[in-house]
Order: sequence, then C-alpha cells, then structure tokens
Amino acid sequence: MILDYQAHYNYLTEEVLTPFYENRLKSLNALCLSNILKRKNSYLFKAKNIELAGDFVKSIVDAFLSSQEETIFGNLLEGFAIYVSHQLHHGFKSEFKSIDLEFERDNIYYIVGIKSGVSWGNADQINTMKNNFKIAKEILRARGIIQEIIAVNGCMYGKDRNPLKDKSRTKAIQDVDKVYYKYAGQDFWKFVSGDDNLY
Repeated sequence: MILDYQAHYNYLTEEVLTPFYENRLKSLNALCLSNILKRKNSYLFKAKNIELAGDFVKSIVDAFLSSQEETIFGNLLEGFAIYVSHQLHHGFKSEFKSIDLEFERDNIYYIVGIKSGVSWGNADQINTMKNNFKIAKEILRARGIIQEIIAVNGCMYGKDRNPLKDKSRTKAIQDVDKVYYKYAGQDFWKFVSGDDNLY
C-alpha cells in the first residue's frame, strides 16, 4: 500500500502540531512558581552561579518546558505511528501494559512498545517491558493468534545498531518470549510504514 503523504501531513498538522502548542501553552498557564520551587534543589542553582532572579526564573521555566515538551510531543507522535499503522495494516492501540500498538503484516503479529528515544529506561523498566511482552504473547496465543508474535521496542528517534535484543552477546540464557527487536529513528518509521522517507 502506498502512503498518502497529504493525509499524513494533515494528521501531523491537526493531531500533533496544533495540540502540541495548545498543550504547551496550557502547561505554561498552569505553571506555579511556588510549587516548582518546592521541588528544586536550591544548592544546584548556587553551584551553577545563578544569582539574578531573571536567570533563576528562566532556568526553571526552561527546565519545566523541556520536560513537558518531551512528554507532550512523544505522546502525540505515538498517536501518529498508530495512525500510520492503522492506515496500512489495520493496526490499533493495544490494551496491554508496555505495548502501544498491535498489527499484523506478512503473517506476523507485531506487538510494539513505543518510546520517544533509545535511552528511555533503566534495567528495571526494560525488564518490566520484557515481562509484559511475554504476558501479552501468552494472552494473544490463548485468544487464538497462531502467527508468529514478534515484540518490538520502537523508538521515534535515535539509532540502535543491534536491533535484536536476545542477550546472545552475553551468552546469558534468554526466555524466548522476552526476546524483542529495538527499532529506532528511521528504522522505526520504516518498520511502521514500509517507507524509508517517512522519517
């Protein structure tokens, strides 16, 4: 199936960019300096030699916006990935923990956990994702999915030179249902769309 770039452009404009700026403005309007100050390390500002009130406030607002923007934009782009998959493969938002997208292509059933970038979690969070992949595979098989089920950690930006995550390099024994692929950046968008240029 050929991608409809105009439809994707319209989706990005209406469902990603416009809500991004609306949510960003909403976050700024909800910003309360006294609440943020309670969570900030005052010694850090001294260590960074921030002495002027204007520099102090700018530093706080910049940090707040950066954190908010990453979350807001990531959630909206996740919706775009699901939209593209739905258009091409009848993909849909998953009900399983750690899994955002499910779709079938070429007689393979994919379960995909979508993250913004490649360095999204610590070892415990990655183990939780792998455990949730295993649980989802077991439930899907019990529901009658007979195709091969492949788990994917899809990262919207970044690079990962070793997409297969099976611990074969460490010689550790790996539960086959916890093996997954990690596609990042252009590789992720090609995986979802089949198009090198969507990225």
